[in-house]
Amino acid sequence: MGGIMLMIGGTIGAVLYGVFASRWDVRRVQAVFAVGSGVMFIVFINATAWLPAALVAGVLLGMIINGCISGIYTIAPMTYAPRLRYTAAGLIVALAAVVVLRISLHQRTASELRAEALAVRD
Repeated sequence: MGGIMLMIGGTIGAVLYGVFASRWDVRRVQAVFAVGSGVMFIVFINATAWLPAALVAGVLLGMIINGCISGIYTIAPMTYAPRLRYTAAGLIVALAAVVVLRISLHQRTASELRAEALAVRD
């Protein structure tokens, strides 16, 4: 169910990015979505203890992350020469995946440490 919610949120996020980018500068919209994705990633990791909160956070995370991906594919053609566009966009997406993985591993470690500290207190 969580994966479906993430995908539904992703679809909505891509559409929202398009709506916002048609009204405002695409790079500014991308910056807002990027900061929002960082915040929502942390919220999602911390919301996993309670299923309803995790589902809502998953939908919002999917929205913002897919909005970021839409932004990458919107900005790349305006930034890079035609023969470099797909390579540049692919490298940007790969770099983003590495950053998200790094944040995920760090947050998991922090969550485990927090759980151990609470267990010691009890």
